[in-house]
Amino acid sequence: MAKPQRNTMATSQRDTMATPQRDTMATPQRNTMATPQKDTMATPQRPSNSSMNYDFPPDQFMGSSFVHFFPSYLCLTPSPRLNLHLEPAEFQVALKWWLGIPVVQGQSCPHCPSCVLDDFGHHSLTCKHEGDVVSRHNKLRDVLYDFCQRACLGPRLEMGCGAGSDSQSRPANVLVSNRDLGKPAAFDLSVTSTLQSSALLEASVTAGSAAQLAENRKHNNSDKKCDELGWVCIPLVVETYGGWGAEAVAALSKLAGRLSVRNNELKSKTIFSLYSRLGLTLVRANCRAILSRLT
Repeated sequence: MAKPQRNTMATSQRDTMATPQRDTMATPQRNTMATPQKDTMATPQRPSNSSMNYDFPPDQFMGSSFVHFFPSYLCLTPSPRLNLHLEPAEFQVALKWWLGIPVVQGQSCPHCPSCVLDDFGHHSLTCKHEGDVVSRHNKLRDVLYDFCQRACLGPRLEMGCGAGSDSQSRPANVLVSNRDLGKPAAFDLSVTSTLQSSALLEASVTAGSAAQLAENRKHNNSDKKCDELGWVCIPLVVETYGGWGAEAVAALSKLAGRLSVRNNELKSKTIFSLYSRLGLTLVRANCRAILSRLT
């Protein structure tokens, strides 16, 4: 009589009490608590793209660095002997500026007393005083010239002045004679800012649109003279955040292909070297322009 009572009581208690508690208590709590918290907490914290006063860096400004190529200068091994490095102050400014952290707060430009420096360096990178804009352009031009020379393309600097109907303009910062198009290629370098008022609205929708606008301006200004001289106008436009225009990407890809064949190395390695040198030159010039205006 004792054995049947223990068996029936123990079995019924375990079947009726343990199993329903696990099924009804554990599963609903995980499903109803975790998901709503993630959805309601993350969305309001995202910055807006509609700020015209640069309260936040819009997504596409940092994203412009990824339009065509990752900022590969970050992957370079620093080498002061090869001039492939940033000074500590430059590196700090580069990271803040690229991540959208304000680099300047409420200061006036020492060269333009009537202008207040914006948080994200737009004025510093476009100010015409002290020659920072020209110096940045010329340093990028020299890097391009060096790669064209190594590829045996017969480059020449600043060609076009004194020729054609517009004798004052120079549509070729670097003129490449040995080009596969049958005509010399006039590489016309330009650096444009995504924060300029003429490109801000379009840049908030389409990454790379500032570079495209600059390419169109270059064609409007230089195509006629290049046709007279028998050249092909190729604008090489880069945005201040590092994104290159479509025509520049195509031209630099051909240049890297030519150089990789000559050096008997992978084209991907040559492209990395080319963009790394150009990117480092650009960001160093930008950081120095910003630092020179900090008091």
